[in-house]
Amino acid sequence: MEASAPAGMFRISDPQVVVPAHGTASATLTIDESKAAGRPAGEAPWSGQVVAADAAGNVVTHTAVLLADPTHKLTVRIKDAQGNPTRGVAYLFKSDMDAAMTVYVDNTGVAEVWVPGTAP
Repeated sequence: MEASAPAGMFRISDPQVVVPAHGTASATLTIDESKAAGRPAGEAPWSGQVVAADAAGNVVTHTAVLLADPTHKLTVRIKDAQGNPTRGVAYLFKSDMDAAMTVYVDNTGVAEVWVPGTAP
């Protein structure tokens, strides 16, 4: 496990696993979000990766993880005066954002966007 994060934020159940020929093996990666407390909002997110190598040391697979500021999925629905879905543009404002977030809604009348939340 290689990580650019506080100690203990990313933990792996076993630092080394041996996979038999034509077999499988597993390890559990745990992310402890409580270790993220105190990171200023907007600071670069923490990341890590689990790398698997063969007996010769060649990387054969990897898994990356990222712990960033939280986001929230927002569904925007636009309807015309008769209540039918229609296309349009919505502008989202949040007190700590420098500019509005523009959401373009197509003819389905529905758009889903991820909006920034509050850092831990």
